[in-house]
Amino acid sequence: FENWFVSELIKQRLNVGEVADFYFWRGRTGHEVDLVFETASGLQAIEIKSGATFSSDWPASLMKWRKLSDMNAPEPWIVHGGEGDYRRQECRSIGWQAFATRGVAAGQNEV
Repeated sequence: FENWFVSELIKQRLNVGEVADFYFWRGRTGHEVDLVFETASGLQAIEIKSGATFSSDWPASLMKWRKLSDMNAPEPWIVHGGEGDYRRQECRSIGWQAFATRGVAAGQNEV
């Protein structure tokens, strides 16, 4: 699921003429963020989960990332295998279908 999502995101960005410079972050204590990339608003962090049902431990790495990074960075996202678009634990939780339909630009504003 993670590989599929990243490849779709690369295609979206290249199709609109944007650079597809993607990275991941791993802290010394084992926290990891699946995808980090630069936007006009700052570094966007995304955790990618294949599960359809939100789990309370999903945001842990994103919260660690946010604490160590610029607090003015965009709200972190969790893209998951379920449906819907909602906010939970200081993160935006976006179902893959909503994200795939509207793309990364919409995700930054109004998925």
